[in-house]
Amino acid sequence: RDLRVRELADKIVIEADPRLDEVASLGSGPAIAEIITKNGAKFRCEVLQPRGHPMNPVTDADIEEKFRSMAGKFINEKQMKQIIDNVYSLEKLGDIRELVNLLVIPEHNQ
Repeated sequence: RDLRVRELADKIVIEADPRLDEVASLGSGPAIAEIITKNGAKFRCEVLQPRGHPMNPVTDADIEEKFRSMAGKFINEKQMKQIIDNVYSLEKLGDIRELVNLLVIPEHNQ
């Protein structure tokens, strides 16, 4: 409902690019984004194999970064590290409750 977002959306044109059909048939999500500024400058980004594609796999570091960016709003660094360490060593946990208890958001953060 934000007027600025609606005005920006009105400036967006989405077009199918038949050159991407072959890549898309392999199950990936290829895309090309092009921005043309008011003064005519063009900026283009082409992604044929998005993150998570077999040819561009997500790394453990990527997953940790995403987890920290989301969980960091609710829990402290120590708790995040304990969760990560427990996930990486699930087979060594004596009881899954050890991990489940770490996933509880402290009351003062809610």
